Amino acid sequence: LPISRWHWHAHAVRTLAHSGPILLSGGEEGVLCLRNSEDESLHFIPRFAAALRHITVAAGNRLVCCSLEDNSLALIDDLQGWVRPRYIHTLDVPVSAGAGSEDGETRLSKKKNKSKKDKQEKSDEPEKKLLSRPVLHSLVSGGLAVTVSGRRVQFFDATGQPQAGKPMALERGGSANSDPMQRWALRQLAFSSHASCIMTCESRLSPALERFDPESAHSCVLKWWRREEGNYVLDSISNNPHKADVTVALANPHQENMFATASSDGTFKLWDRLPVSGGNSKCWQCIAVGSWRKQPIISGCFGADGSTLATGVSGFIVLWEAETGTELQPLALAEVGDRPEQVCSVVACERFLLLSGVRKQSGSDEILCWDLAALEVVARLDLGLALSGLGRCEMRCATPASSGGAMQLLAFRQNETALVTWRLTPGKSGEPSFAEQASATLPSGHRFLDAAFITKDTTDEGCHLLCWTSLSELWELDLSPPGSASQEKRPSAEADVDEEMAPSNRGGVLAGLVGGRTAVPGQAAGPARLLKLPLRTTGAQQAGLVPRLVQKVVPPNVPSHLLPPPAVLWAGLLAVYAKPPEGGAQAAYPATSETDQEAAPGTAASNDMAKWANEASNLPPWVRKSRQQDPEPEIVEADWMDTLVAGAFEKKKK
Repeated sequence: LPISRWHWHAHAVRTLAHSGPILLSGGEEGVLCLRNSEDESLHFIPRFAAALRHITVAAGNRLVCCSLEDNSLALIDDLQGWVRPRYIHTLDVPVSAGAGSEDGETRLSKKKNKSKKDKQEKSDEPEKKLLSRPVLHSLVSGGLAVTVSGRRVQFFDATGQPQAGKPMALERGGSANSDPMQRWALRQLAFSSHASCIMTCESRLSPALERFDPESAHSCVLKWWRREEGNYVLDSISNNPHKADVTVALANPHQENMFATASSDGTFKLWDRLPVSGGNSKCWQCIAVGSWRKQPIISGCFGADGSTLATGVSGFIVLWEAETGTELQPLALAEVGDRPEQVCSVVACERFLLLSGVRKQSGSDEILCWDLAALEVVARLDLGLALSGLGRCEMRCATPASSGGAMQLLAFRQNETALVTWRLTPGKSGEPSFAEQASATLPSGHRFLDAAFITKDTTDEGCHLLCWTSLSELWELDLSPPGSASQEKRPSAEADVDEEMAPSNRGGVLAGLVGGRTAVPGQAAGPARLLKLPLRTTGAQQAGLVPRLVQKVVPPNVPSHLLPPPAVLWAGLLAVYAKPPEGGAQAAYPATSETDQEAAPGTAASNDMAKWANEASNLPPWVRKSRQQDPEPEIVEADWMDTLVAGAFEKKKK
């Protein structure tokens, strides 16, 4: 074959595949390149949301599947004409800016740092880290919402299992080959109490303005999204709501449409969805503005009942009336230079509590707990001994099931391997105190980026967490002590293995056809394990009852009185939709080959063998040759087959 050189990709080619005479290539640009080796023609499928990592071509050279960097799959049915890929989404993961490029925010921060001395750079480092945002969001109504890059939202219930349905999309625009300087970077995100609304804060650096006035080149936009028909749709936009970076984005836990933002310009704003003057439509509007001595706002939270707003500034935490933004009371820290980097509010131990993670002027970290009724500190927790390292300290609280229950609290340092949980309970004198509950350390190479409690029920000493690690993996940690109610409810690793080897009976009558779903998701030995998401077993099961598969079971255009016997139809159904047992294992049917031991004619053994041979002849070849009892069950959706058949009958009735 003649050797030729083809060039189009500006960066490294990550994947290659052949579809007949067509060579498919992909890389960082997010463009699928199609080159026909027969006529040297070149075509493109552009605007993938992320870089291409792998390309697979199905048998027949018609179907193409592309794996993208953002943890999604793009399915292409035909390479000719106008092509619009279909997507399979799961948890989104961070996407790099591309080879040899960086986003505008990174370039702006670098230019600012060049004009400052080393001491000033060190003092500004905590402020840069304030721009980081949580990945795991606890919902007031229970469960978690997970979003990493801000393009998709996956919900988990109170048991830590992903809710049914695909992740919900946030169509924020942009593609892998768009200019990194013009991409909007997600900085803050807040969920309403029932996740029916989302507020996002995005920022970018304008390339044109950067040449003349770098300080004014930074722009910011607030967006509000409403949940409609399985996705979030954009409802309202506010451009440059603050004069500086937005450091706080909050949602009121008891008012679905009320949000709050705060900035390093020293102001906070309250937002609500109200009717537009002169019309029937509604949009989010600013209803109150506040400031305290023009101090940059570092952190904030709504009160547990939604009636108050707490903002953290250097040396103080200030309480405000949530409806009007009226100042109520400042709470002084030990020193003016102490920074309240996190603030949260819960009702526990029969008290209305406010907790703050404070970075002291001396460099140490501690957690302070106030009783808002008495406006005094009732508990302290020094994090210096429990959490070593240089990363920023993060804390998360679990809301008790009742106002008199104990509160659980976890703390970790970003990009470190250790995590510790505490329990706040009333002491002998009636004052609450912290007691260490459990700790965990990730294996080498893994570091904590975020963590949250899965359930808000803390009536026992159970401790069930979800953690997002530096390798973009979602870990489930059960740190409950042996013998606790949480451990009794969760089977051991050995029990999970036994359940996986046994047929599941959790589904309906037809669920056993494809193995059903395991009784309990499998977990590895030890308390930490990767979260296993439900999977279907075969491509035919994912496709469902479509004509091209059904015609393999029931011949098309055949009158009902000429249909094959039920045994043949059953064999066809199993051949198309069931999963064959893994290679070469022998089935439970007695052998019928000539090499096997023959039984005397007319004996019971001979009759049994004839019976088995009869039944085996009605089964597909891959079952007749097999000697395995049953195919091992797979992790599939419960009642999947029942739903598939019921849906088919509903379509027929319509």
